[in-house]
Amino acid sequence: SADDTELVAEVGGIAYLRASRKVWAMRIIVVMTFIVVSVIVTVLTYTFFRSMEEDVLHQSFAELSTMLVAGTSQSLDKKASSTKALSKTYTGILGVQRESGPANHSPLVMECAISSWPNVTLPGHNEIGSTMLDVSHSRAAVFAPLLWGEAAALEWEVYAVENAL
Repeated sequence: SADDTELVAEVGGIAYLRASRKVWAMRIIVVMTFIVVSVIVTVLTYTFFRSMEEDVLHQSFAELSTMLVAGTSQSLDKKASSTKALSKTYTGILGVQRESGPANHSPLVMECAISSWPNVTLPGHNEIGSTMLDVSHSRAAVFAPLLWGEAAALEWEVYAVENAL
């Protein structure tokens, strides 16, 4: 408008008006540059930290998996060692009794010696088995022979009922 042109002429003229437009254009360019740089930095930071977080997650999962497998393996090793110790204990008891004769053993051990597998009574199974439970951190130690056929199963069940402690 005419009033604006007179005001510009009084203050500094057309050169001032052109310089003012250039300053505003530079301000807009600087603000836009800051916005673009901020967006780029934000995206790069998000991408970098997300990738780093995923790597940490994979590493933590791998460590926990390794610890779980090692703990399970150690537990199974304890259980296997305890079972082997229980087996060797009975092998020792029953092996010695066959070599030394009846005078050195209790009637329960001798009864086990004259029985035929699987109809045997393992002397001290409760005491020895409970100790193995403590060592192996297990919940149960049971005598459970593998029986083939229904006749063998019935024979063993009758023996087990008759000789239950």
